[in-house]
Amino acid sequence: MNSTNAINSTNSSLLKLNCDKAHTELNWYSVLTIDECLQMTAEWYKIFYAASPRGSMYEICTQQITEYAERAKKRNLNCADKRATQS
Repeated sequence: MNSTNAINSTNSSLLKLNCDKAHTELNWYSVLTIDECLQMTAEWYKIFYAASPRGSMYEICTQQITEYAERAKKRNLNCADKRATQS
């Protein structure tokens, strides 16, 4: 095995994510789909690099947190209880 294959082999085993334990032991489920995650992340970065001054990022962050909590509540996930939406 050459060094490139060894690195790729090591990385591939390290980068695999498995949420089974979180599902089983914590009753955790993702609130957002991959498309929703990517869309919110791209929106955040787009605003971050366009915003001047950067202090306005507080509003986008709180807006996205609220949106996240609302989606969780609509999807009947545990994290969307009253404590998650309090300011």
